[in-house]
Amino acid sequence: MDNDAVALDLDHAHGGAARDVVARSDDVQAPAFQLDDAGRAQVGQAAADLADQGLALMAVGVEAHGVILAGLEHDAAHPARLRQELDQAEEEAQGDGEGDDEQR
Repeated sequence: MDNDAVALDLDHAHGGAARDVVARSDDVQAPAFQLDDAGRAQVGQAAADLADQGLALMAVGVEAHGVILAGLEHDAAHPARLRQELDQAEEEAQGDGEGDDEQR
């Protein structure tokens, strides 16, 4: 067998192993799948939690810039409300800045 044929055989074997459930328990493949699952568990828990986490992070970020959105971290079902409140806060912040310029 020449090098190209060996490489092709290895590519097919590797591709099949990734799709084959039995191969996932093989000593060579198992560590990669276990690490992948552990990474998912550490990072995101469940997809349903991600919206809550994202809204909480946005609320913290907005609060850090002087605007407090109370209770918003629990309102994951209404992203439109978040957008509306962020837009309103931005308009108010711009309005406050314009008033300062006029007083000078």
